[in-house]
Amino acid sequence: MDNLWLHAYNLDQWITLNNIVDFNCIHIDLKSFSFTSSDMNIYLKAWINGCNFRMKYLSLDLRPLDHKILTDGIEVEEVNASIVRSYRIPILRGPCVFESGTDILSKDGRRATFQQIIDRDYLDSDRRFSLKMVAWPEDGQ
Repeated sequence: MDNLWLHAYNLDQWITLNNIVDFNCIHIDLKSFSFTSSDMNIYLKAWINGCNFRMKYLSLDLRPLDHKILTDGIEVEEVNASIVRSYRIPILRGPCVFESGTDILSKDGRRATFQQIIDRDYLDSDRRFSLKMVAWPEDGQ
C-alpha cells in the first residue's frame, strides 16, 4: 500500500505506535492520536535505524509535543526559518511546506525534516496539532 489516510476520532484504539513503525507506506496521514513526546522519540529513533524505508510523508495529529523530549538522544539540526522546503503530494491540493523545522539523518544517509506548529491561541486539553515529517529525496527537494 502506498497511501494510508485515516481521519477518525481516537485512532490509537486501532493503530499502535508499533503499527506505525512497521508500516511500509509512502504517504501516511492519520488523525487523532494520543502518542506522547516519548512515543514519538521512539518512532524517530526507529526511522533513523531504518524502519519504513519507503516513507516520504508522515502526518499525525497529536497533542503539543515537548521538543526536548522528542529529540532526546537524537542528533538533530535545527533548520533556519529562512530556509523553505516543500514536498508535493500528488493526492493533496497543495504541497507540504516547511519554514524551518528539525532535520535528522537516517543511518543510511536519508534526510528528514519534522515539525509541529502549535497555535498557542487554541490550546486546550483535547486540541491536536499536526506533526509533519518528510523524508527528502537525495536532491533535498
